[in-house]
Amino acid sequence: MGNSINTVKYLRDRYDIMQKYLICKGISRPYLSNLENGKVELSHEMAYRIAEKFNEVFREKNIDVRLVQEDLMNSGRLLNKLKLNEELAHFARLENIGIEEMRILEESYLIVESPYEYAKLNSLLGNYYHYKKSNSKSIQYLVKAFDAYLSKSLVEEGILLLSKIVIIYTDLKDYNSALAYDNFFYNELQEYHTQMEDRLMEKFHYNSALLHKKLGNYELALDRLDMLEVIGSRRDQRNDFANILRGNILLAQVKVDASEEILKLVLLNTTDRMARIYTLITLLEIDVERKDKASFVPKAHSLLSMLKDHTDEMSQYAFYLLTVLGLSYSIGAFDIIFNNLETAASIIKKAGKRGQLEELILLLNKLELEFAKEGFSSYNVNWSFSTVSTMKNQLMKVYFRF
Repeated sequence: MGNSINTVKYLRDRYDIMQKYLICKGISRPYLSNLENGKVELSHEMAYRIAEKFNEVFREKNIDVRLVQEDLMNSGRLLNKLKLNEELAHFARLENIGIEEMRILEESYLIVESPYEYAKLNSLLGNYYHYKKSNSKSIQYLVKAFDAYLSKSLVEEGILLLSKIVIIYTDLKDYNSALAYDNFFYNELQEYHTQMEDRLMEKFHYNSALLHKKLGNYELALDRLDMLEVIGSRRDQRNDFANILRGNILLAQVKVDASEEILKLVLLNTTDRMARIYTLITLLEIDVERKDKASFVPKAHSLLSMLKDHTDEMSQYAFYLLTVLGLSYSIGAFDIIFNNLETAASIIKKAGKRGQLEELILLLNKLELEFAKEGFSSYNVNWSFSTVSTMKNQLMKVYFRF
């Protein structure tokens, strides 16, 4: 074999695997003993069989290693593989990967030989860029990982990525790609569904429902949520967000009463802050649909008060504020807008999102037009056409510096 170590014995000792777990058709205990004592040579066929038996044991022991026959035929390759595996496991445990770690990971492309490690490496890089909100780079790595897993019939590992791939393509507004992966799951992997963890099935059904809601396939989106409900009938955060999405879909179908009924139940029962925020936003949309300003204003104040504790993520905070201000404009709740304009401008500048800044500038432009109307100038003593224009011009300068 040209090995400096006996790969089979090395793996058994390293992972505490007894010989009896490797015995199968054509592989006896005497054969393994002779192999480990150097009395017989390891053939390609036997290497394949033993690698498959090791993989079975690894899966049972939750050891994240997958072997191919070449790993057993070449000890140098095996040791490099296990070292890389340890590095990938280390990086997977890190909450925040820095630039130096990324350099090491990307250099790993130069030494990775096994398709399984190649897939894991791409998956890790894809997750990193997704965490950094660089979806265009993230999806490139995740798709490579998905293809690599499926090329080696590692279907379960590939399915773990499908949900994230669908949602990232949806966020990128590449609906054709998102739909292709969604269809792949539902049409080609039906037989595999029953073997998936409930948690993964719930996540995929939810993301699929979100995709079809954005595509306007409302009935199909509701079907996906029905599937999720069968799996996850217990009361928890996932159930809350599924009901919020159901409420949003019903509202998109202009089934306002049914949407409100579901959302009020969520608001009454949930203790999750994010669920309460999203529920209140949708209830505000219902008030706008009904043109019910009297109901809208207290809910908006309640939501804005809740958002003051949500300053840890500036971009998300800015998104919520812009949503409330936009809905307030739609229903004519101008006091809410004027009382929160300066806060919104400050938060959006800190968030540094060009699209959010553009959205606020467009709102200020609408307010300028409102001030041009007779009688609107007395609406709020602290704001006028001039003050609104000044803020807009200041934000325009920031916009062009981004």
